[in-house]
Amino acid sequence: MKKLSKLLGVSILSLGCLLSIPAKAQETELPSTINWTIPFGVGGGTDVWSSLCCAASNKKFTG
Repeated sequence: MKKLSKLLGVSILSLGCLLSIPAKAQETELPSTINWTIPFGVGGGTDVWSSLCCAASNKKFTG
């Protein structure tokens, strides 16, 4: 009986995964400027990390 209930549970879960409809993202326009506020001083780890992220996101979002 336990094997049958496990098999039924797995079957229902698999069927749910197969029949699920993927979500679609909304089409939105990005703003021309994104302002970040870094709450720590210049030259610290957070400053360096944010500069690297800004450079990477600039490449990603500009095309």
